[in-house]
Amino acid sequence: GRLPVIAGTARAGTQETIKMCQHAQSVGADGVQVVLPYYHIPEEEGMYQHYKQVAESVNIGIMLYNNPG
Repeated sequence: GRLPVIAGTARAGTQETIKMCQHAQSVGADGVQVVLPYYHIPEEEGMYQHYKQVAESVNIGIMLYNNPG
């Protein structure tokens, strides 16, 4: 059987993350694992907008990764 491939696409900002997610989709990944921007962590609305923009940029599954450290 075929196992799903989930690509880690952690980047410092939303636009870089979107580019990596689109690349993962273009090479056949089944989904992506996404974190928040890690240098300038956004407030609640910014978190929502980050994930919303990423979700709207691809047609594959998205796994949110929480890295509270």
